[in-house]
Amino acid sequence: MQTALHTIDKLLDVAPHLRRWGGYAAPVDRYRHRREDPGLLGGEDLDDLVHTIARSGTGPRFTGVWPWLAGRVDEVFATDPEDVDVDPFELTAAAEAVVHANLAVADHATAAVDGLQPNGVHLRVDDLWQVGGVWLAQPSPVPADLSDVDPLRPLGLGYHQSQPPSQSTNDGTGATDPAEIQQPTDATEAITGTCTDQRETGPDPDTIDPEPDDTETEGPAGDEVVVEHLDDNIAVYTVALRPIHLDNDTLPVPDRIAAMLADGALVIELHHDGDDLSDDERIHTVEHGDGALTGVAWPLSFYPGIKVMVSLARSARRLAATTTLLERPLPYGDEFRWDADHRLLATALGIDLDPDPAPEETDGTKPDADDEPAPPTVPAKYQGIDPLRRLILAAFRRHGTEGTFGSRRLTGKQLLGVMFGADFDNPPLMWQVIYTCERLVDAGKLTREPNPGRPDKPGSGGPDTFVWWPSQSARQHADYAAAQQRHAALRERTREHWVPPNCRALPSGYRASDQAKENYARHVRRVWGQHADTRLPDGFTFVKGHRRGSDPGPLWLPLT
Repeated sequence: MQTALHTIDKLLDVAPHLRRWGGYAAPVDRYRHRREDPGLLGGEDLDDLVHTIARSGTGPRFTGVWPWLAGRVDEVFATDPEDVDVDPFELTAAAEAVVHANLAVADHATAAVDGLQPNGVHLRVDDLWQVGGVWLAQPSPVPADLSDVDPLRPLGLGYHQSQPPSQSTNDGTGATDPAEIQQPTDATEAITGTCTDQRETGPDPDTIDPEPDDTETEGPAGDEVVVEHLDDNIAVYTVALRPIHLDNDTLPVPDRIAAMLADGALVIELHHDGDDLSDDERIHTVEHGDGALTGVAWPLSFYPGIKVMVSLARSARRLAATTTLLERPLPYGDEFRWDADHRLLATALGIDLDPDPAPEETDGTKPDADDEPAPPTVPAKYQGIDPLRRLILAAFRRHGTEGTFGSRRLTGKQLLGVMFGADFDNPPLMWQVIYTCERLVDAGKLTREPNPGRPDKPGSGGPDTFVWWPSQSARQHADYAAAQQRHAALRERTREHWVPPNCRALPSGYRASDQAKENYARHVRRVWGQHADTRLPDGFTFVKGHRRGSDPGPLWLPLT
């Protein structure tokens, strides 16, 4: 019986005129007819449902499809019952309405660019079955390991858990109050294969003294460590350094990431964004123990609270770390030019920190520090790893092969080597790095130069080369110089081509030769017949068809 049902399910998947939602299949024509229907639960109502589910808010919001549909029908029956000819929930019509509603929301969710709606909301299905389907809308940013998962894959992050029986409130649309929603727990890891608990355990902010003493500041319990990305191949996390880290030459490592580290001595390459470090400041040999890497001689320009993004690959002996240079310094002085945790920095400086600083006052930049255009919609497995972008750009600036106008060039394999070690070989991670570079190409941060090879030598081509440019003007100058070189080459060497017979105008006072007139007459008689006018127009001469150019042309040219 199970085999038969499995076979039917596979057949429904490949049927060309059906669309699937969960265990249901709906004809495409029926869904299209509903989208065009102006009546109850038609196209306009589906658009309202999508807007309700995907609207922006202050926190995560779960919305059930069936409560919204039922509320809409009850509203019409209560106000304009005569406008309804057929009960939209009669017999199987209820199931069809639920499937069509979910398909409308699914189309909207999958059309998002880089997982985000135009209003900055990340939309995904949370449950396919409860209350006709539950959708989760979260304002950006969202954890990387959540945004990388297909939005139509239900993760079950907590619809029922978000509705305490005695305290739950509802706005009539099926959406719960954001304040009542519990965040995902570690149990989600068993469903997604990745961790959604992104912040290391620390003290409750409400219990922290606004002016903690030095002992509290340097305690390990409050380390600001945020895991940006974690999968089988690579981990990326950001840490705000405390005074104890700077004094003791240590770098914290989250417990669930420490298992990925190779045994023995490791190498950290530090890139201080916007500041050229000497080799002894940039390269550090470290040891792992007690939840931290020891032996990092932090540069003197590092200060308490400065944020460092760390990238490491499983079993690799080389780690990459970088800071983020801000558009303008922090409000504590010109030397504080890198992104930092303001609470830690203000405490170290003995400054009372405004409990709710405005975004433009906290880091001197726009809320999105990277300020990168969103890449186009691509399949999930080709989306790359967003937290790697800054580290990749830092690797280009430091290790890229120098080219014209300050450009730097690296292939995907070279980039993997400079980030995680020349002896490190991990093909899946290399492709993740390449996909991330392609997204940077889409965003205009890099360009790509193919290495196609020669047609007469199969396999002579090489991997694509990615190019970083120091500025847009440098890239424009390089494009102009390349165009000039191409034009110069074309002037010196022209591909052989055929120039057809034609009449060419003569300068004033000149006339065609008798030979040109004879050639013209012969050409006209061959083309138009014996009775054609063979007189060459005054002021013109006749040029017979001929070959022109120095480089070999098409094979048919010698036949002329």
